Amino acid sequence: MPQQNAPDSVKATQEPLLPDFCAVRILLFVVLTTELLVMAISLAADPLDQNYVIVLGLRSLYGQWLGLTSAALLCRLRPWLARHYGPGGQGMAALLLVSGLSLLLSAGAWWFLRPGEELGLFLLRFWGASLIFTGLLLRYLYVQYLQRLQAEAEAQARFQALQSRIRPHFLFNSMNTIAGLTRSQPELAEQLVIDLADLFRASLSQADQLSSLEEELELARRYLNIEALRLGQRLKLDWRLEALPQGLGLPRLSLQPLLENAVYHGIEGRLEGGCIRISSRVEGDRLLLELENPLPTGTGVGSQRQRHGLGLDNVRARLSALYANRFELTTTSAEGRFRLRLALPLP
Repeated sequence: MPQQNAPDSVKATQEPLLPDFCAVRILLFVVLTTELLVMAISLAADPLDQNYVIVLGLRSLYGQWLGLTSAALLCRLRPWLARHYGPGGQGMAALLLVSGLSLLLSAGAWWFLRPGEELGLFLLRFWGASLIFTGLLLRYLYVQYLQRLQAEAEAQARFQALQSRIRPHFLFNSMNTIAGLTRSQPELAEQLVIDLADLFRASLSQADQLSSLEEELELARRYLNIEALRLGQRLKLDWRLEALPQGLGLPRLSLQPLLENAVYHGIEGRLEGGCIRISSRVEGDRLLLELENPLPTGTGVGSQRQRHGLGLDNVRARLSALYANRFELTTTSAEGRFRLRLALPLP
């Protein structure tokens, strides 16, 4: 089957050191930080006389001019820097860019204001201040960069730890079914072995590989084919799938554990068996998958809690690592039926 790579939210990839200076919140951060720095310098260096507001205004104009111009250039250069340089190179390029702009703007300010101070000292003061501020800002961005990498590595490790595995009791039951069919129905036994091999291949695949929705449904069908051979007339299936969206990724074996819970708790627990209904439909910008199975005879609070067990929790945790809070997985029990509802965002 074709394989997809995990999205950026799952796998730990190298991200740009510099933030997206095109974003409004980053521009707001630049404006506020620059203004606070200018006010701090003015309070420390200038007397509070009638000229204080004028001097503060000129310094604010210079600071905002430098900050917003640097942000605009970094907004354009960020993708190129991320492609060609590592974190150190990106930081050095940003430092050189801001330093060069500071010298140019300081020279323009000196020519416009004509202060009594010598040009060299005037440039040195403003260039030094911008250099120190930019260095501190880059240090802060580097710490944030390391924290992002650590968070992504932890998410990847958590995703790998949650990678679904075939449960032992299902393996034993399947092997017994194969053994029973080998002589009487060898063709059917061969097909069962192929279905089981596909399930194990998906189970043992790398954790950062995603399946498409179509692949997950095909694995679910293969699993149910195996269980149908074992349970016979006790297991009935009702597929009600509408047109499925293309490009929707899921963790490997996301649907099979849900169906395994339905078989294990809803069908095996009843002498007469029952029907599992699998349906899908699109509502707005979400795909809704619904799974319904009968409750086992004599269901109580304890068995209902067991029904949600490790399989359901595992699927929920893996979907959370992939989609964060953009999905819903809910369960209800009513009128002798257990219903599971999974809502996924459309690509």
